[in-house]
Amino acid sequence: MICLLAATGCSAMDDADIPSPSFRFQQSAADARTQVAQWAPIGASLADATSALSAQGFTCNPTEPSAQDLQSSTLCITATPVESTPAQRTAAPPTPVNWFVTLDSRDGSSVSAVQVARTPRDMEG
Repeated sequence: MICLLAATGCSAMDDADIPSPSFRFQQSAADARTQVAQWAPIGASLADATSALSAQGFTCNPTEPSAQDLQSSTLCITATPVESTPAQRTAAPPTPVNWFVTLDSRDGSSVSAVQVARTPRDMEG
């Protein structure tokens, strides 16, 4: 019985018990879109999406909508965490990456579009 549970895992485990993976700074924009979609899916409330991104280290602020059919937009920004001092490192740090997530809303309360970008741009776009 123990072998069966170990081999199949515990199916009674609730999804809420599984911790959300933290945001990966060194990834492609395409991979980041997939990861951000877990926290800010289309149709989610703006408040929930903003809270989820804030919990991942993003700083979110309202911004001017980029199109007339949008009621609101929220820009969320984060950057690669500061590394230790050069004397404390054994290797050069990765290139710092700045991430920008825009949450657009047509009705002013739910996410209708999510845009993810980074600087420097990655090879995959």
